[in-house]
Amino acid sequence: AAEEREQSSGAWLFNPGMRELSADESQRRADAGEPFVLRFRVPRDVPQAVEFHDAVYGEQSKQTADIEDFALLRSNGVPTYHMASCADDVDLRISHIIRGQDHLTNTFKHVLIFDALEAKPPQFAHLPLLIAPDGSKLSKRKHGLVVSVTTYRDAGFLPHAYINFLCLLGWSPKDNREQLTRQELMDAFSFEGIHRHNAVVNFTEEDPIDPKAMWLNGELIRTLPVEELAVDPAEGRPGAGAHSIAAGTRNSGGSNLQPCGFRGGIARRGREPQNQSRADVPAHSCRGVRAQECASFI
Repeated sequence: AAEEREQSSGAWLFNPGMRELSADESQRRADAGEPFVLRFRVPRDVPQAVEFHDAVYGEQSKQTADIEDFALLRSNGVPTYHMASCADDVDLRISHIIRGQDHLTNTFKHVLIFDALEAKPPQFAHLPLLIAPDGSKLSKRKHGLVVSVTTYRDAGFLPHAYINFLCLLGWSPKDNREQLTRQELMDAFSFEGIHRHNAVVNFTEEDPIDPKAMWLNGELIRTLPVEELAVDPAEGRPGAGAHSIAAGTRNSGGSNLQPCGFRGGIARRGREPQNQSRADVPAHSCRGVRAQECASFI
């Protein structure tokens, strides 16, 4: 509310008048129908710091004088994120909280709630955000094609290539490896390898797929035998056309051929990519090219 904002310079922390309000007066005004919220009364009688260790960003500290009396319950009776998440964490005995670094500043408030509930705080780890080339945070509303798994699926990406790409956004094994199996990713992962700066997903209006993802997919495809590429992962049988490399089409010379369209991967046969624009049409068609040769174009 406007009356709750300090007019002086500096960040707004709380309305001093509300802190001085007696319990009886507060109840009288609530009973009279005046809208209100329930706030956490941050201790300020004695200067003190709220501290916690973050597995990615290290030791964190903030003075209570710099933390506002934050809302716990809205005027409509609905709990805020702070209250609801901490109540769930205590009730479910959550041991680790791993979330985006945009919640790092919220954690000071959550530590205060855990202390008030006499509950041991979980271990915290805050991860870098995925951002667009212009520096904005990726969102489903603004960057639908970029963040949709189906964009990569319909472009012919192998599942592990997509996983490999995602794991390298904001993390590295610190030994210059980029192509890792799923087991290698699990063995190499540690919080120490997570970067403290946000990760940029490089895309354009014409192409929603990051070139590095395209490269990783091509490298993985080159390592796989044609027989494995010809298996539909959904149906588990060859010739289903999941990657459009299957036996059954022959040229005059008798070699196995299969029409397919390439766009950084092997396109599915019999399914048109969703939300495909003209710019998303495969860069070239390799109809009538041997499957082995076709895979080498990626």
